[in-house]
Amino acid sequence: MESNRYDSTQNEMMLEKCILVDEEDTVLGSDSKKNCHYLEGKLHRAFSVLLFNSRGEFLLQKRAGSKITFPSYWANACCSHPLYNDEEVNGGIGVKNAAIRKMEQELGVEKGAVKSSELELMTRMHYEAKFNDEWIEREMDYILILKKDLKFNPNPNEIEEIRFFDMRSLDKFVKNAENNGNKIGPWFRLINDNFLYEWWKSLDRVTESKNLEIHKFGRVE
Repeated sequence: MESNRYDSTQNEMMLEKCILVDEEDTVLGSDSKKNCHYLEGKLHRAFSVLLFNSRGEFLLQKRAGSKITFPSYWANACCSHPLYNDEEVNGGIGVKNAAIRKMEQELGVEKGAVKSSELELMTRMHYEAKFNDEWIEREMDYILILKKDLKFNPNPNEIEEIRFFDMRSLDKFVKNAENNGNKIGPWFRLINDNFLYEWWKSLDRVTESKNLEIHKFGRVE
């Protein structure tokens, strides 16, 4: 990997320590974000925040072109990794702490605007997705729902654009993405195809749909 090919801020984050796990989500230790994503990568914990406003609209972000993996792809409001530290290594609580940290860093959400109790942990999924010959995602992804109106100040080093969708317009956007020159992150496509609409239709009682079993999807395109 020639680091000078990439954005300096994104390179620096490649030094962060991710949480290594096995296929049953047992913590094995830690390794750098780079090693977790380079070549065959290493299975590590991640999270995906699904954000809805008070009108029931769903937020998508377009990842910045400076991202090393999946630049300029559309995905859910916030997706990243808990770090191997005391605040974020402890299961669901740690993942919620990580999600709050990254929403502040990526979306520019005001510090303290989101509490961990407002994030609903819905399920986990294990998947792999190659970006190219160098980079891969191998993740144990914790999927979280947040229902809240927030003010955003997106970090341009992380996010190119954000956009809210109602159910019908999101379905149309995803189905027509390729024809319209848009790219969808493979983890979000899994969420969209397997979980999102069931939860969206019952947002007022979404906790009834929680299922923390690990959904194993294997390698996806």
